[in-house]
Amino acid sequence: MRGPSPVSLAMAKELLIIDDDKTVALKAERTLIPLGFNIIQSIDFQSALHMLKATEQIVLLNTSIPDSNGLDALHKIRAVYPETPVIALCRHEDRAAQSTFLREGVFCCLINPVNIDELTVVVEKAAQDMAQRLELSRLRALHGTRDLNPLIGKSKKMAKVLKDVERDALRQEAVLIIGECGTGKEFIARAIHNLGSRKDGPFVPVNASCMPGELFDAILFGKLDDVSDQRRFTSYGSIARANGGTLFIDEITNLDVTLQSRILEFIKTAQYVPVGGNTVVVANVRVIVSTNKNLKDVVAESLFNSELYDILHKHEIKLPPLRERKEDILVIAEHFLESSRRKYETQVKEFSDNAKNLLLNYRWPGNVSELKRAVFRAAAISEGTKIEENDLLVTEEQSYSMHDFLKDKLSKYLKDITELNDGNLYDTIISEVERSLISIVLKETKGNQLKAAKALGINRNTLRTKVKLYKITINEDNI
Repeated sequence: MRGPSPVSLAMAKELLIIDDDKTVALKAERTLIPLGFNIIQSIDFQSALHMLKATEQIVLLNTSIPDSNGLDALHKIRAVYPETPVIALCRHEDRAAQSTFLREGVFCCLINPVNIDELTVVVEKAAQDMAQRLELSRLRALHGTRDLNPLIGKSKKMAKVLKDVERDALRQEAVLIIGECGTGKEFIARAIHNLGSRKDGPFVPVNASCMPGELFDAILFGKLDDVSDQRRFTSYGSIARANGGTLFIDEITNLDVTLQSRILEFIKTAQYVPVGGNTVVVANVRVIVSTNKNLKDVVAESLFNSELYDILHKHEIKLPPLRERKEDILVIAEHFLESSRRKYETQVKEFSDNAKNLLLNYRWPGNVSELKRAVFRAAAISEGTKIEENDLLVTEEQSYSMHDFLKDKLSKYLKDITELNDGNLYDTIISEVERSLISIVLKETKGNQLKAAKALGINRNTLRTKVKLYKITINEDNI
């Protein structure tokens, strides 16, 4: 038996048969299930409407189905999912119907009773066609977003992100994007917008870390200048400007819980009241938010609305830091290098081997954003056709291993330490490192010894002993 094409297995995996005759489904199962397809059947059109899917599905429609006019059924399918490939099954003698359905844009028109080999070929071709169209749409959307493209690469982690992006693009629910600064959270939000049904509507980004809460309330919901006239806005808010499209709230954890509750209410009801007003305004807006924090921890600290978290957590996309997908670094760097050449119309350049090693070994605390700045800067200042490691101007210390870091730091003080401590170097260094480490972790956990012990990976009683030994001052309220 011939194998399926890779594209058919990658995309459309289901054939929905709308036909009251079960013979076609039985035949299709024998040939298409071994090729990776799932076969489902509806014997009437009304039931079939509830079985339709946006992607990964091809429809075989018997145009003579009893409970519906075939053409009307096609129009209803198109109204819900215009991109779904529909194969029409027509009676042999009804030439006029065959012509009509072909003019209406069905993928193919087959004669009933269907030849199962012919159906198999057509279904695989429809799957391949759908895969190519969706891939083209995806690439256009992603490359039309911005030059900062964190999705470039071949790592498994980013393949997972891309799959999540395409999944959430087909939905309308609120989405949460989690990632460190510079990982491309806004880019991902734009990709979701551009790949979805709202792509022709506005995309409105707002950064919650850039302004105080009172001002952000007006920025988000708008402000009225005259309570007696609810139609007079001093300023239209971001929600109003995003009507019919997508609102992206960057770093939502910077908002106070009152504003979080207002956003929660809008997500649930699609309604809001502008600042200074008392009339409800309705807006058709999809909300996407981002944070660089662990929301679960922020909720536990009562700094984030738990109900809003529950809603956002259902559709969550986690962006890995660049250091966790090293196999993508050189690919992204080459992309930015080519982008800089086009932007500044410079000669073709390439990275030296030493520069490549630095790119791979540096930790990139600023992630993709930092990599882009480094490459663009290096392309501008480097001489000739080679970009050397010195051209990248990254802080080399940050790319060290722990061994290199300690060697570098200790070498500056080793002579003095050995003279002062008369051979007691090991205990002195270990105790000083331990004292500093515990102090830093306790400060980061605001003196909470339970959290500190968990972060350090030691017993809480052990932590108490060492705090006492090193005379470390902590917040007594958290002991």
